[in-house]
Amino acid sequence: MEKKLMLQSLQITRGNKKRAAELLGLKRTTFLEKMKRLDLEDVELSATEED
Repeated sequence: MEKKLMLQSLQITRGNKKRAAELLGLKRTTFLEKMKRLDLEDVELSATEED
């Protein structure tokens, strides 16, 4: 669930990690730590990508 929310926030913000973190109510550093823990560091998002 957490991974899905993080991916959705990144998709909404077009990969802007700071804004994605803000959407989830997290600090940017916390968001980056969670990305690393969930193995999302190398995720590439496109503006037209749909779930």
